[in-house]
Amino acid sequence: MSLSMILLNMAIALVIIMVLIIKLNINATISLFIGGLYMGIVTNMGLTETVDIFTKGFGGIMGSMGLSIGFGVIMGQLLSDAGGAYVIAKKMVSFFPKEKAVIALILTSFIISIPVFFDVTLIIMIPIAFAVAKEIGAPRSLIACALVAGAGSAHSYVPPTPAPLAAAEILNLSLGSMIIVGSIISLIAIVAVYPIMKHILWPKDGQSKFFTDKDMDPDFIPIQSGNYVDKTLPSFSVALLPIFLPVILILIGSTWHAVSDSVPPIISFIGDKNIALMIGALISYTIARENMTKSEISRSVNKALETSGVVLLITGAGGAFGSVIKSTGIGDMITALVGTSSSAVVPVILITYFIGVIFRVCMGSASSAGITTLTIMSPVIASIATVHPVWFAMAGLAGCNMIGLVNDSGFWVSTNLNGFTVTGGLKTYTVFGAIRSLVILLLILIASQLFPLV
Repeated sequence: MSLSMILLNMAIALVIIMVLIIKLNINATISLFIGGLYMGIVTNMGLTETVDIFTKGFGGIMGSMGLSIGFGVIMGQLLSDAGGAYVIAKKMVSFFPKEKAVIALILTSFIISIPVFFDVTLIIMIPIAFAVAKEIGAPRSLIACALVAGAGSAHSYVPPTPAPLAAAEILNLSLGSMIIVGSIISLIAIVAVYPIMKHILWPKDGQSKFFTDKDMDPDFIPIQSGNYVDKTLPSFSVALLPIFLPVILILIGSTWHAVSDSVPPIISFIGDKNIALMIGALISYTIARENMTKSEISRSVNKALETSGVVLLITGAGGAFGSVIKSTGIGDMITALVGTSSSAVVPVILITYFIGVIFRVCMGSASSAGITTLTIMSPVIASIATVHPVWFAMAGLAGCNMIGLVNDSGFWVSTNLNGFTVTGGLKTYTVFGAIRSLVILLLILIASQLFPLV
């Protein structure tokens, strides 16, 4: 089958998935499985072989990152319920002078969202952010964009969240390089986009012509901060420990492997992502025992396991759907079209980015879209030896964060928790997310030429 026919059938499969998810309200995992069956049938793989490929693709994702996601979610949930994330938020905001309060909110939401899921980060941050906004006179629209920029960037580009974690596995790159590059590039992008957000949403005359009162829900009731009055909260440094210690251990392991052919077994052990994140989870358990009962801890962990189960299903299904498309030989066809020389780097980055955009629009979930995109493009990326695969990973993840629409759960979390109408959500979550994605693409194109092998 020709490349054009594969692309046409892939587009049809995506339409099928989108209709099943949006119109018929069918679970994303089932919808991706049906889309995968369609691709197998029309490309003559055979039903049995298609199911086998889908199953193996699902199992591969689960085997490589199932424990990591589980440990990471437990760590984040316990840290949140024990008040550790709240302590970090309050302390970080107090570090900055009043005129830099919005920057403090961005950085704080970025740090908290490394172990804590996007929606939980917003729940923790919004009551604090609204109080800050009232104190400095900033509009809620700017505060919302600041929180989404910080939390969304960490969730999208920095492991151990699912998409960047899977990107490292799929493209066989070190988790350390994904952490470093994902953090640096996304933070630079935020710094570049923040003045644009501020100029549009908080102009000097005080009234934005872009975001008006019509974009606000008149019946909105803000969420309240958790009740920590009777709790013994951890210190700021202790609260940061389960976030940064696993990152440091992973970076030590990655760096040692990069600079030496002989790595001590203990370094390989503690630098393993599963061990590092398990240590972080155990530290969160220790923090939780200071102010939570055994039953409260059990409920918190059960909630984390429920969340991680849903995430793992959708994440695995996205990777499995990508495996079916990959089996059509689309990667080899793209490689034959663009080549493998250094001149192919920019075209492959752009192709990876725009495939990510398409999958995000159709699938809604940025994580599933990113995993599917990178699974499809992995043969092409592997054929280019002149550039480190982390740049292609970032391109795919950036594309999958380009357009967040109403089929994206993150859109509704941000819109509802901030008290916006659907139009208000599109003007904040969608528009500024797209601008940030384009800035990241530009940074990737520049950085891949200046630092090709990182």
